[in-house]
Amino acid sequence: MNTFRVKRSQRCLDVQAPERLLDAVQRLHRQRTAEDIATVLVDEAAALCGAQRVMVALDTAQGLQVAAMRLPAGEVAATLLHAITPWLTEARRTRKARLRHGPQGAEPQDQRSCLVVPLVVAGGAIGHLYADIDGARGRFDGSHLRVLGRLAVAAAVMLEHAQAIQGLAAQVTEGAAELTNALEQQTATSKVLEVISSSVDDAQPVLEQILESCRHLFDADSAGVVLIGDDGLLHLAAWRTFRLASFMQDWPQTQIDAFYARARSVFPMKAAGSAAEFAIKAGGVLNFPDVLHGDGVPDSVRVPAQRAAMNYSQMIAPMLLGAAGIGTITLMRARLGGFTDKEQALLKTFGDQAVIAIQNAKMFRETNEALERQTATAEVLRVISSSVSDTQQKEPTRSKPRKPNPAWTRAWRPATLCASC
Repeated sequence: MNTFRVKRSQRCLDVQAPERLLDAVQRLHRQRTAEDIATVLVDEAAALCGAQRVMVALDTAQGLQVAAMRLPAGEVAATLLHAITPWLTEARRTRKARLRHGPQGAEPQDQRSCLVVPLVVAGGAIGHLYADIDGARGRFDGSHLRVLGRLAVAAAVMLEHAQAIQGLAAQVTEGAAELTNALEQQTATSKVLEVISSSVDDAQPVLEQILESCRHLFDADSAGVVLIGDDGLLHLAAWRTFRLASFMQDWPQTQIDAFYARARSVFPMKAAGSAAEFAIKAGGVLNFPDVLHGDGVPDSVRVPAQRAAMNYSQMIAPMLLGAAGIGTITLMRARLGGFTDKEQALLKTFGDQAVIAIQNAKMFRETNEALERQTATAEVLRVISSSVSDTQQKEPTRSKPRKPNPAWTRAWRPATLCASC
């Protein structure tokens, strides 16, 4: 009975294959994406061969990935892919299709016919077409292998073309996204510079603008700026919460307020042994993808997370004036994995801008103080000068000495002379 079914199936295939194959190829050509091509390839392979199981597996940077499949109910694609991977590996190496019947030695009705056809292009195999049928339902032979081989040739060309177009589209999209991101960063840094120029006497608006820019440009939950004061302590200069961390979503507002109040209450704090000191000594941006379990995380960063029973990513950019540090900018987010190189470079730029603003404000204050002292000194000198002038104007004029009366002079002189004798 099985032999009759197989022969009948073979005759139908021989008669229908040329027309059906042409229809299948035309249908493949109408598809535009690799996913759609793989789906049509599975459908057409199943229709042409009466296969029970059909799978298209594509080679990717992550290894073999199932692009489309048709399996009996209850069967798992990952299990089948694992079982046939050695055959696919061989097909990739040899670039040749192969038909297998197994288990060896069993009756045909107890065997499974398996076809493996590599999807080959000029650069090599880009994937594989697999089809099988149980002996109780039919049996594949060389004609099935030839038909699927021809179908695979057309599908491989279409897949390569679709992947190239999709890759180009992805590059264009990525390039557009990078351009948009670059423009957003440029706009953000320009806004900070505008605030710097309009607020030369106070760095606080600049720090607030920097944190506002961080809200839009970083996938962060919160950000803060700490500065080293004249007292040598760390002071919290600015803080923003952009969104609640995932572990805080179910907290009542009172608990959230208490959490942030405790975080602020530690300031001012000693700089020695702090995360700010660690970043300043490192001299560059620090990126901690996993503050609880990551390698190289200092205690000043890890311990606060342990005390709060939380884990998160953290990035710290030192604010450096030459070799000296004046503070840090810190970003945190609940999602682990750290920050990208571009994000680190951007935060460094914001740190440099904060230093400019702080130094401008300091120089402005010092200049004003010097002018005030100079003005006060000039006022004192003016008062002193005015007082001396007034004193000179009020002093009485001395009278000229009168000439002696010759009459009494002559009378007095002899007497004097006489007395001297």
